Amino acid sequence: MRSMVALMLLVLVAGFTTAQDAEGARPEVSQPVTAASEKAAVQPALAADADGKLYLAYGVQADSTQIYLRASADAGSTWSEPELVSDGADKVMAGNTRGPRIALIDGTIVITAFAVFRKGDDAHLYCFRKSAKDKQFKAARVSDPKAKDMECLHDMCVDSKGNIHVVWLDARSGGAEPYYATSSNEGKSFKGETAVYTSPTGGICPCCAPSIAAEGKTVVVQFRNKLLKLGEKQAYNDMHTAVSTDGGRKWNVKRLDNRERWKG
Repeated sequence: MRSMVALMLLVLVAGFTTAQDAEGARPEVSQPVTAASEKAAVQPALAADADGKLYLAYGVQADSTQIYLRASADAGSTWSEPELVSDGADKVMAGNTRGPRIALIDGTIVITAFAVFRKGDDAHLYCFRKSAKDKQFKAARVSDPKAKDMECLHDMCVDSKGNIHVVWLDARSGGAEPYYATSSNEGKSFKGETAVYTSPTGGICPCCAPSIAAEGKTVVVQFRNKLLKLGEKQAYNDMHTAVSTDGGRKWNVKRLDNRERWKG
């Protein structure tokens, strides 16, 4: 359930402790607590720092949907008051797998989401960042001016060296296609924008969010394709992976496995 009166969070950190009984060690399961009490709170995304402090980013759907952040220093038992992340945005796209996404780079919090900053404009992908010295979040555009939103679907990760990697669905060529960009300065700016895959049949599945993982120069993107089989009108929406070993410049795309094709 993505939309609820109170956003409930199962604090699994406590679940790693064990209790001894006659049968041996068994994991304790904590009770859920209310992390965010706003109505229509959606799409929670959680990150933890090296000290175990938790950071929860989430959207609050309204006439002007916005993204908020709460933190917990006691394994999720209590949470801070909400902090506005998307300050200055007219509205942000949240829920239905659109995001937000959150990651930590040393003392900097980075949150990505599609947002509209001027009423009437199209939504574009932004990175909201806040360092330990900042009083509020600052926004940086991820995609270049040629980008065209499809369904506001994206994913983000941070590698062990603190580089941010982002993938999103872009419709600048007509149909949905996965695009990639990266940041080496904690989200202040992005570079290396490139199309991960160009569809030979007009675009990939536009309503399934892509996913991304990266380490060093190796970047892996997963997405649901939409291909027309020769001689058929039926599209096949199979999962594909795109792998780059040179930091996103070139991609090798393959079908994920040989299971029966899923007809879309």
